[in-house]
Amino acid sequence: MTASQVSDDLLLAPGTWTLDPDESTVGFRVFALPPAKGRFTHAEGKLVIDDDHVGVATASVEVDSLKTGIGLRDKHLKSSHFFDAANHPTITFQSDRITQENDDIRLRGTLSMRGNRRPVELAGKSSGPATARSA
Repeated sequence: MTASQVSDDLLLAPGTWTLDPDESTVGFRVFALPPAKGRFTHAEGKLVIDDDHVGVATASVEVDSLKTGIGLRDKHLKSSHFFDAANHPTITFQSDRITQENDDIRLRGTLSMRGNRRPVELAGKSSGPATARSA
């Protein structure tokens, strides 16, 4: 894992924070004709911030947990034509920069999918200062 500098105004204090599956959604939108959106129902994520305000965010989703609301489309997206869930069961992300402005959080890093790695920037929203963290 590589550490990344966290913006000074990040609302989280030093510690280890985990994605709460009951309070979180990992989704996607495809801007095509017709447009499509979906979500992954099984996701894990962790954010570790040390006392020097350096952080690392990691996340993974199970490809087979993909849901778009249309069963045939889900089956096609999980096939070898798209995500290839049988041979590449997880999609992972590792941050190299974390910034926050108001409640908008940006995580820049590497997305690994189907054996390929690409730089990406993920967007998220904070619901306010965190009050609990994992042990």
